[in-house]
Amino acid sequence: MALQPILNPSVPFTGPIFGGLTEGKMIVIQGQVRVSVKRFSVNLVCGNGNVAFHFNPRFDEGRVVVCNTQQHGRWGAEERAYNMPFQPNIYFEMIINVKSHCYQVSVNGNHFLEYRHRLPFHEVQTLQINGDVSLNCISFAGTNPPPPYTPPAYNVVTATTVGGMFAQPNFVQPSFSGNSGITLSNPAVPFHIAIPGNFTQFRKITIVGNVPFHANRCVSRGGNIMHQLPTFNYQMKLKPIRKHRIYLCIS
Repeated sequence: MALQPILNPSVPFTGPIFGGLTEGKMIVIQGQVRVSVKRFSVNLVCGNGNVAFHFNPRFDEGRVVVCNTQQHGRWGAEERAYNMPFQPNIYFEMIINVKSHCYQVSVNGNHFLEYRHRLPFHEVQTLQINGDVSLNCISFAGTNPPPPYTPPAYNVVTATTVGGMFAQPNFVQPSFSGNSGITLSNPAVPFHIAIPGNFTQFRKITIVGNVPFHANRCVSRGGNIMHQLPTFNYQMKLKPIRKHRIYLCIS
């Protein structure tokens, strides 16, 4: 079963973690702390209701982050961190990385804390998020996750790796008939490629990816139309380069 990112979920949020937790798996949470924030929490919940990991930033208690475990309805000893990495009304990216001995938490690309396991992480089945926060995206990555979403493959062009980084894929000119198409897997950005055939009504381009935390704006253009979103920093353009041919550019 393919596991796609969860976009713009409402809060409070409760959702299953398909496949459970394994060492190396990461939970990526992107969102924004509300202006009048008091506190919010991220919980990893076991199938029997125990809370294996409770992550609780508290602005109403001197800007502290409290971590704990609840077992059989009782909370254990609190672990507190006083270097609050979150700010009211500011976007954030939080990553929980499952290690063999702990949950490793980073915020905005910086290591924040480690919380040693008090319950086996393989018992965790559910993610809960509550409190004064808005969510943009929840996604999962790491070792042995469910396979990523890809549209139905027709003629597949796959990016190769050079030095551990994705290299620019070479476009293979396919033959088009009816509703046939191509699928590009893991292309590098900036990305540009010719779109064969005529760009006609009902033909569509599907782009699946993750927005990095430090993105600032997005600009998309088609003909004389431009739409700008100030919270991202990549561009998507449809450029006519000759009659009956369109060029897709993402940067």
